[in-house]
Amino acid sequence: MIKNGTMKNKRGFTIQRSVLSLLLAGVITIPQITHAAKPVQGELYYGAISDISGNTMNISYNSPSGKLTYTCSVDSLSCKTVNDSTQDTSENGISSPDGKWNVETKRTPQSSMVTYTLYSVSKSKKKKQSTIPYTFNVEGIKFSADSKQVYLELSPTERMIYSIDNKKLSDIQSYSSSTGGPAVSPNGAISATYNGGSYTFISSSGSASYPSSYNGKIQFSKDSRYASVLTLQTDGTHALALLDISSLPQIKVVSAKVNAGPVVTDYVFAGKWLYYVSNDSTPMMWSLVRVNSSDGTKTTIEKHVAYEDNLVVSGTSLFYSKVNGKVLDIYRVTENGKTEKTKGTPVSPVTHELDRKEADFGGSHGAFIQPKGSSNKSLPLIVWMHGGPRRQASIDYHPYLSYAVYDDILEKLALQGARIWKIDYTGSWGYGNQKIYALRNKFGDIEITDVERSIKDISKSFPTSGVYLTGTSYGGYMTLKTIADYPSLVNGGVAINAVTDWQDLITRIPGSPFITEFGGMPGLADTQPRYDKASVKATFGSIDKDPVTIVYGTNDTTVPPYQSTDFLSFAQSLGLSHVSGVPLAGEGHVIQKRSSLKTLCNTMTKTFNMSAKACK
Repeated sequence: MIKNGTMKNKRGFTIQRSVLSLLLAGVITIPQITHAAKPVQGELYYGAISDISGNTMNISYNSPSGKLTYTCSVDSLSCKTVNDSTQDTSENGISSPDGKWNVETKRTPQSSMVTYTLYSVSKSKKKKQSTIPYTFNVEGIKFSADSKQVYLELSPTERMIYSIDNKKLSDIQSYSSSTGGPAVSPNGAISATYNGGSYTFISSSGSASYPSSYNGKIQFSKDSRYASVLTLQTDGTHALALLDISSLPQIKVVSAKVNAGPVVTDYVFAGKWLYYVSNDSTPMMWSLVRVNSSDGTKTTIEKHVAYEDNLVVSGTSLFYSKVNGKVLDIYRVTENGKTEKTKGTPVSPVTHELDRKEADFGGSHGAFIQPKGSSNKSLPLIVWMHGGPRRQASIDYHPYLSYAVYDDILEKLALQGARIWKIDYTGSWGYGNQKIYALRNKFGDIEITDVERSIKDISKSFPTSGVYLTGTSYGGYMTLKTIADYPSLVNGGVAINAVTDWQDLITRIPGSPFITEFGGMPGLADTQPRYDKASVKATFGSIDKDPVTIVYGTNDTTVPPYQSTDFLSFAQSLGLSHVSGVPLAGEGHVIQKRSSLKTLCNTMTKTFNMSAKACK
């Protein structure tokens, strides 16, 4: 998030959670960006504000076909393209708010090891200062507002903090989706901290605390009268509190829970309004809501917004991102509540020939897509399983471009006559911590049952000509595991960058955060049964002759390619000739090239016994 019209570089190609670090240490894959001259018809374009300076706003739109850069007027929101053939600085590192520091990320080839190097910056020259003592992938890197700390974001709610002064890295801490910690009100009269059980506000007139088991960010209104903090309820859901702190040592609670949904991803004051993003309407629909600070009354400003931390304040206006067809667009809401979209930026609408809705099948929630008027037709069912597992599917194109590329393929398959079920299985994000932690110590168990039950439920409600599975990262693992456990239920599958052997993976990488999810290393009396239960290989030899394809990036440092190649050798040793592999040369854990995505689409049509016309 940026405030007061200043911002440093931000990644436009938003990356999905990786398999090795999707629970505690997500992925930050550095995209190989190319620059395009103009938009490609029908392509995905995902925008992010690079910076705002005065009346000029720069926006980068990334896509599998290349990057487009625009400069826009903050007043009129009119934009024009910029011929930028230079390398995006976000590829080289993340800069601190004061511009004095930079963190570069480098990966060891054919390894999951990552190096984070801190540099001091002076007159465009960089000098190495230290290496942050952490070697796994993270979901994001941010600096504190005072540029004295580096935040390694491990998940939507967990991070580690590196102190630049003393060169020490903290243990894992809970946090909200943006930087938190010590904060000072705009007028400088009130400071606030989180102290292991409460937020404490201090002024010259006294101090007061507001109880919370959640260490999130503290936001102040511009006049310093109000504050907003995030708390965690006993059921693991969020409660966004709006507090009147103008009469310390007394705190007036305007609202202890402004939000209606289980998860709040961002919140900020602009003018007299508190804005927040939450899934207030339904689990998969993220809304931008604004609240009158004085009385807590609220209005939903927009739906289908991106749920990443992306609220930007400039003056009394708020900028936000919204999924608009195949484009993640930049919008503004003014003081009077009027919403406006940037002009002159890419346009790429979706087809209206599909019905898209949230649904519940077999006790699981998800997105259900089918051709209009096809409810009584016998069609193949394609089940999509997201990675993570702490991720969420989307009824629209996903707000992360790294997932939207899969949504694009799935919608093409739907247009060729398939039903799509994008399931949020146990462990998925967006429903509260209870659903997340219900998967702990149960890999390959409860979430696979979710898939099995939902398939049977859908097949009772809709005539189904065949069932096919696909997923990326953890979803790729689930694809293989479901096929292994329920071969008669499934007619084929495509597993993308999948973990195929948890025990082997963790043995080779003993610092993996997944050790916590299994309760310890393999080989122990209490943990080995969990690894055995999670094993794909244990029952894979009894699968039938339906086609199974394993797709993997040859440069994947998150789930190393050996996880795919070793498994293919294992399948070959069992005589399973219908299990094949498709390497994507040069791709990492996140597939970014349009040519690779076309290969994946063609692989799916072949495996799912569908026409290749879908991929044209």
